[in-house]
Amino acid sequence: MASLFAKCEIRLSWLYLALMFVPAGINNAHAREAKDIFHAKSSWGQECAVSALDSSKQAVIPEIFPVVIRGTPGRNLASEQLYAPVMSIGYPFANLGSACMAGNKGACDQFSEWLDKLVNSDALKFDREKHKGSQSSLVTGELAGNSTLRPIAIYTSMLRRHNLISMSDRKEVFDWMRRRAANYSHISGGENEGQLAQNLVLSSAATQLAVGITTSDDSLNGTAAKAYRAYIDTMRSDGSFPAESRRGQSALKYENNAIALLVLVAELELVKGVDLYSYRGPSGDIHKAIKFWIDALQNESVILGYAAENFAPTDPVQPDGRQALHFLRPDRGMTQMGWVIPYMQNFPNRDNAKRIAKLIDQGKIQLPDDFDSILGVYPRCFWAMAE
Repeated sequence: MASLFAKCEIRLSWLYLALMFVPAGINNAHAREAKDIFHAKSSWGQECAVSALDSSKQAVIPEIFPVVIRGTPGRNLASEQLYAPVMSIGYPFANLGSACMAGNKGACDQFSEWLDKLVNSDALKFDREKHKGSQSSLVTGELAGNSTLRPIAIYTSMLRRHNLISMSDRKEVFDWMRRRAANYSHISGGENEGQLAQNLVLSSAATQLAVGITTSDDSLNGTAAKAYRAYIDTMRSDGSFPAESRRGQSALKYENNAIALLVLVAELELVKGVDLYSYRGPSGDIHKAIKFWIDALQNESVILGYAAENFAPTDPVQPDGRQALHFLRPDRGMTQMGWVIPYMQNFPNRDNAKRIAKLIDQGKIQLPDDFDSILGVYPRCFWAMAE
C-alpha cells in the first residue's frame, strides 16, 4: 500500500500492518510507509522463528491469583504467584503466536485450541472479594491478570485478522476477554489526573485497549490515552514521574515500566489514528521522560533525591544502596526492555536513541530475542516488519 500519511519523523507501528485497521484521513499522525510484508519471507520471518516452549500442556488455570498475600511482593516475596500465570499461559501464548506468524501451522492450531479451552472453562478468574482485605494481594492479582491477558488479546487480534487461527465461537471468546479485562481492572472511572498517572492504572488501561481493539469494543479504549496524557502532564520539569521515581531502590525499574507501557499505548493508539508520541504537557513529552531515565541510569544521583522517599520498593535491599538494575537483563526467559526496539526504530535520529544504542553496545542493556513481560509480545518479531 502507498503511504497513508504525510512524511514525518517516525514510521507506522506494527499494528497498522498486523491488525490491518488503517483509518484514512488522519491528521498530524507519525507514519511509516504501510506495506504488506506479513507473508514476505524476509528477516521478519526469521525474527518470529522463536525457540518453541513446551505448550503441549495447554494449562487451564481456574483462578489466576489463588492465594492471598500479606505484604509487598518483591523479587522473592509472592513473585512466583505473580509470574506463574504469565509463565504458564501468557508467555507460551505469545510463543505460539510468534511461531504461527513465522509459518508454523501447528502452532496456529495449538493457539486456537488452547484459547477455546480457556474460554470454555471461563478460566483465569480473579476473586476480588477474597483479596479485598489485602491491598497488596488485590493489586498484585490485577497485575498478574493484566500481564497474562495482554499477550492473549494482542496475538489473537493479529492472527485472526490474517486468518491464521479459528475460533469455535468468536462471540464467546470476545465476551471472555471483556470479562477478564474488567475483572483485572484497577480503574474506577473517577480517578483524577494524579491517580491516572500510576502504573497499575496504566497496566489495566493498556490491557483494556488491546482487548478493545481485538473485540472492536470502543468502550474499552478511553482510559489508555487519558492515562498517557496524565503521565506526561504530571511529569516534573526534569522528566521524572512522581509516582514512580519515589520507589526507593526500585525507582529506576518503575520508571522503566511506565515508559514501556506508555510506548505500548502510543503504538496501540496509532491503530485508531491517535498520535500520542507528539503529545506535550507542561514539562515536555515522552522523549523528556526517556532522557531522564537514561540520565538516571548513567548517574543515579539524578534520581536519588526522589527515591529517598522509599515508597513501596519491590526489590531486595541492595547491599550498596544503589538502584536494583536486574530489569536491564533477561530474567526467567523474559525481558522488560523491549520498548527500546520500536522507540529506536521510530526515532532513530534522536539523541535518546543514540544513547540507548551506546548502552546496548556497552552491554549495559541486554536486548536478546526474549518475550517482553510488560509489552506482552516478542518485540523483535513484532517490530521487525518495520525494518
